[in-house]
Amino acid sequence: MNFKEYRAIQVVTPPIDVPIAEEPPTTIQVTSVQEESTLAPEPAAPAQPAIPSIPSVRPRPIFVPGGWERYPAESIRAHEAGSPTITICISAAGTIDSVELAKSSGFPRLDQAAVNIGKEARFSPAMREGKPMPFCLPYRVTFAIRNS
Repeated sequence: MNFKEYRAIQVVTPPIDVPIAEEPPTTIQVTSVQEESTLAPEPAAPAQPAIPSIPSVRPRPIFVPGGWERYPAESIRAHEAGSPTITICISAAGTIDSVELAKSSGFPRLDQAAVNIGKEARFSPAMREGKPMPFCLPYRVTFAIRNS
């Protein structure tokens, strides 16, 4: 009888990393350039107060499903590992509005598992000036198998 060598594997619970959202880029408006002789002075636009797009309190996870059972069995057998990034949009009520794959792990099963984890998560809403607001954040879900 021919026995194959088997190594024990450790399936790591998929952790979710919450990267710090970057400040939005400054908006630059490009307009056409006219010849100097045809330029007419334009009336000044009234100054508008800046509305912050970043909440003062970010959404906080209340529940994030995890555990080795979140790792697709077929992916474990195929030794697929990776870190897909998902974008979770949380409503002002704290419910999940949408979950989208932002960056693939290279393995569709892991990508879908990450999206499913995001859909089942629960959050407290983002807050600005004491009022709840909708907000979207990227999250990275890491699926790893370690040989021991």
